[in-house]
Amino acid sequence: IDEKRVDLTGVELEDHQGNTAVITGGLNHNFLADFTADLSIYSPKFIGLNTTKEDNETYYGVGLGDIGVSFFGPFDEIDIKVDATTGGGSLLNIPLESSEFLLDKGFVNFDYKSDRDTSSRSNDPFEAIRLSGADFEMNLSFTPEADVRVIFDQSVDEVLAAKGSGDLRVTVKRDGTFEVFGNYLVESGDYLYSAYGITAKRFFLRRGGVV
Repeated sequence: IDEKRVDLTGVELEDHQGNTAVITGGLNHNFLADFTADLSIYSPKFIGLNTTKEDNETYYGVGLGDIGVSFFGPFDEIDIKVDATTGGGSLLNIPLESSEFLLDKGFVNFDYKSDRDTSSRSNDPFEAIRLSGADFEMNLSFTPEADVRVIFDQSVDEVLAAKGSGDLRVTVKRDGTFEVFGNYLVESGDYLYSAYGITAKRFFLRRGGVV
């Protein structure tokens, strides 16, 4: 540690399964003020995502695999980039029931709907930092070991569940916009179609389908 930088190179992180990741880089500052991040974290096997719907209604689940994460910029508007390849035990849930979406030529744009009142904001400076948030980019290479669930209506269990492979780019902007680019080649899976909860029929997905 000096008057300009906190060097974290070599520091190890451990997830709750005992997997470790190593930090390269550190934090820049001006005599312990105006902190900015310039660091990366890498592990060949680590839990990079472990969230529930209550944590994030846009997407949630468990992400376990080869992962590299970089953090760059000031804390109030930090840029986060993730490059990851999924391993066994990974599960990504994408609920559509609380989102508006547009599907066009492999491009999906989610406009998150929230009932939270945004008209009143706290004067707490730390609240302003949280509201600014992060600009997040995630490049995912899916393997058939991982499960993907697209949730159309959880109340009637209308879910498309699949295993497959593909490369997806997921971005979450500071304004909450959630975008997904890429193709996902289905190896196996099923889709439970529900007609307003009155009747339901399960369809099985054949190998070769593309989402």
